[in-house]
Amino acid sequence: MKFFATLLASSFTVATVAAQFGSALVINTPARLVEGQSALLTWSGGVAPYELSVQAGNAPGKTLEDLGKQDGTSFTWQVDIAAGTSVEFEVVDSAGSVAQSAAVTIQ
Repeated sequence: MKFFATLLASSFTVATVAAQFGSALVINTPARLVEGQSALLTWSGGVAPYELSVQAGNAPGKTLEDLGKQDGTSFTWQVDIAAGTSVEFEVVDSAGSVAQSAAVTIQ
């Protein structure tokens, strides 16, 4: 009986931690970006709210545009960066986890 109580308590702790921290944060790379058109950005996992930004694809860490705080897991971005520019997207969750997309060149 003592073993069962310990096992039950351990299972509850693991479930609580998993619910608190969510699954791994992943941002999807858009297939195509066209200047002047809208693009749907999506991500999953992590813990809301999220901070979303557009980064320079050829200069990691250089923010080109801050897309602000997001409570959901998608954002429609009006592509307002010049064609020929390489970009990637970065999402940071409220727990500090960071995910980046692959680089995409705007057409």
